[in-house]
Amino acid sequence: MTEVPAVRTLLARAFAEDPMFSWVFPEASGRTEALAVFMGLLVEAYEAAGQVDVVAADDGSPAAVALWRVVESVEPPPAAVTLPTVGGYLSAVVGPDHAAAVGAGLAETREHRPEGTHAYLNALGAAPERRGQGYGAAAVRRVTDHADAARIPTHLDTVSPDNVEWYARRGFDVVARYRLGDGPPAWAMTRPPHPG
Repeated sequence: MTEVPAVRTLLARAFAEDPMFSWVFPEASGRTEALAVFMGLLVEAYEAAGQVDVVAADDGSPAAVALWRVVESVEPPPAAVTLPTVGGYLSAVVGPDHAAAVGAGLAETREHRPEGTHAYLNALGAAPERRGQGYGAAAVRRVTDHADAARIPTHLDTVSPDNVEWYARRGFDVVARYRLGDGPPAWAMTRPPHPG
């Protein structure tokens, strides 16, 4: 069972300055708090329908987290039946017009996913004080090891040029560059399965 408060806090801190979440939550004041709730909803959803891989530091605290799932089609996962929903939460926090624009922008990611079954890495974050220590690499390796064993590709989207280089060193190739609606530019990246 995932410790949702610790994981959502780690992810909120990891993504507080991320260009995508600066677009999703344009007000800098309160962004980390809003992001913590958003990430908590994602963690709950991925724990129920996907995978939450937590890499712990030596002291047992979460150092990096990967949220991922095996995708059979490019259709979005079923809507949550508990409240708050991600869409409802965004609408309440940033207003219905901006929430709709964010939803439309994020829907663009589905246009660039591989055909057929693949592992989709939705989020990978490391605690800011743990960056550069190999925890993020260990978390992504758990995802790609699973995909390799299943002989399926791994796919992700990123808005950070630095991340493009980081993922390229781990076998991911850029398959598309696009824009998240009226938000930041993004890169779709896929890693083919590596035979074991």
